Amino acid sequence: MNDTTSSTNGCDATISSVDAVLDVLVPGVEVTDAELVQRVIGRSPEMHRGKVIPARIRLARKGAVELVGKNEQGHQVWRRTPPGGEGAAREAAEARKVPAEKKLAWENPERRAQVVAALLADEEVNRLVREQTERGRRFRRARARAHEVHTETEAERRERKRRLAEEERRDGPALAFLKIRDQLRDGVNVLLDVRKFMRTEVERHNHGEPTHITPARWDSVGVNVLEVIQVAGAVWHDLGTASGSEPEHCPLCGGRTAPDPNALNQGYIDAFAEDENDDLISGEEGA
Repeated sequence: MNDTTSSTNGCDATISSVDAVLDVLVPGVEVTDAELVQRVIGRSPEMHRGKVIPARIRLARKGAVELVGKNEQGHQVWRRTPPGGEGAAREAAEARKVPAEKKLAWENPERRAQVVAALLADEEVNRLVREQTERGRRFRRARARAHEVHTETEAERRERKRRLAEEERRDGPALAFLKIRDQLRDGVNVLLDVRKFMRTEVERHNHGEPTHITPARWDSVGVNVLEVIQVAGAVWHDLGTASGSEPEHCPLCGGRTAPDPNALNQGYIDAFAEDENDDLISGEEGA
């Protein structure tokens, strides 16, 4: 919301939300936010809290309005900054700014829920939250699937090699296919060995111990792993074509890749917020 947000003040003239606040905060007037909203609406009925409080916040950041203190009920009291005090008021406003996540930690769960609901009312915020949540789910699913993949036992490996050798002796029609599948399984075992080694390195790092491999040397491994993922993705889709069954889910994270025939839309986090979250969302110190 910008400074040009305006309202009709009983005639054809319009007044911005900032001007409406300044009209109320004449020298000598000290008010809480609730009183400020009430007085502004009394002068300009089309105004509402969602316009008045952000305007007061902007004025406070510019140093045009300053915090006097708190009343007996613990509510912040504001006034127009006396001439010459704008610089000090700006510095005080900057000092009061608190990171949103830290400020929310001071609030009770009900209050925090209301702030979350207010933020989710913004469609762009809603979309980003859903995307991040889905990425988190996919990452957890991917890690779970990686734990499920196990290295072959020696007996399993010997049996696989025996079948390949038998097909080679017979020079059977499936020899080329078995060789490729054999190499593929060897590749899986190599990746599992890499992951085991990396987890050991990560544990050393987490315990403050020196690692055996410098971070820079893992870059080449990352290039190869990315190549494996990219090629595997193409093979996965080709496999669906070859088998006559197109894949509907990503094998890495389990996320759906094919359109869901039963889905009506892309989803939305529905939430309702009471109109009392201005200071929290702005990052200012609350009343």
